[in-house]
Amino acid sequence: MFRNILGQRHMVLKRSHMFNKKFVYNEHVNTSAESNYHTESALRQ
Repeated sequence: MFRNILGQRHMVLKRSHMFNKKFVYNEHVNTSAESNYHTESALRQ
């Protein structure tokens, strides 16, 4: 997506950045799901 903007020198950085972003995103989704679950169970009580 950003290949034209970033250029060749950022290729390696972009690759690791994409990996980190994916990891962080997955972590975020898991945490959100957990907190939503806890909020719902707290509301049920």
